[in-house]
Amino acid sequence: MQLRRFLWPLSLIYGGIVRLRNSLYDSGRLKSSGLDFPLIGIGNLSAGGTGKTPMTEYLLRHLIDMQKHPAVLSRGYGRKTKGYILATHNNASAAVLGDEPYQMYRKFPDIAIAVSEDRVIGAISLIGQVPELDVIVLDDCYQHRAISPQLMILLMDYSRPFYTDSLLPSGDLREPVVGKSRADLIIVTKAPETISEAERKKIIDRIVPQPHQQVLFSHIRYAELLSANGARPLHNPLNQRTRALLFTGIAHPEPLEAYLRSIKIDLHHIRFGDHHHFNSRDISSILEAYNASDCNMLITTEKDIRRLESEPALMEILSWHPMYYIPIEFALNERDSKILHTRIASVLQINL
Repeated sequence: MQLRRFLWPLSLIYGGIVRLRNSLYDSGRLKSSGLDFPLIGIGNLSAGGTGKTPMTEYLLRHLIDMQKHPAVLSRGYGRKTKGYILATHNNASAAVLGDEPYQMYRKFPDIAIAVSEDRVIGAISLIGQVPELDVIVLDDCYQHRAISPQLMILLMDYSRPFYTDSLLPSGDLREPVVGKSRADLIIVTKAPETISEAERKKIIDRIVPQPHQQVLFSHIRYAELLSANGARPLHNPLNQRTRALLFTGIAHPEPLEAYLRSIKIDLHHIRFGDHHHFNSRDISSILEAYNASDCNMLITTEKDIRRLESEPALMEILSWHPMYYIPIEFALNERDSKILHTRIASVLQINL
């Protein structure tokens, strides 16, 4: 991380290019299409790890509870395909869709999940292909300014606030902090569930929201460990010796590691890069560490399991050992959820 500080000259060049692009959109010289259709956008200023997928899944559950027919449109980062693709039973995989859209397809098989590098073409295609749609959730669209949703939600990681970061490559920001002004809602993700009013105010003061913006706070809710390969159900780890090999290919696995340690699981952790595509050498390294550490289970993330499902031979090797994954959910307190739900209802022109 210290070495990244020496990359600040490149950050100056990158920042100049991004500022020029944004100024062309702000002045109208580059056009942004709103479409005559309800669109909800989710994004961030930072590169990865702010909780976009759990946020998208939260919105889908809420929209279903409202008896609406939503769809998701994503770029499909890490996929091995190009162009617009609507997920179906015949084509759905992490290789075709990307790990995050595939994860959502697995959880919501009755919802239209599509990927497209061009969000305007993707949205128009979805609207024409799925006539019962009520709203499209645009996953990771903050920098895709060619499309303009009626509600733009900007996410900021509690432990990595954008106001203390710098531009790529010396930092993790995709664009200058001033870009936050385009958001309608700013949601601080991965905050403590019991965050105090004083700390909320301190963070809001650092964000400096504009009059039209509201700042909300969310936290992660971990589900029970689930078997990835038919392993026996995992009983309360507090009542047994549990030593696990955790392997992750996500941007920021620290909260997951801290949670597993908090429930008294003794961990050995192997980290891979974000959206990592596992190969046989990786699996060998994982199993060597598993045996050397005298572990009795493998644990990974839901996203990593979805990528591994595209490699049946690798999954077969891992299936010789008890293996589990842990889903996570996005949660808000009652006050903040009411604000979010009211803004969603406004996009759909519904009175709560």
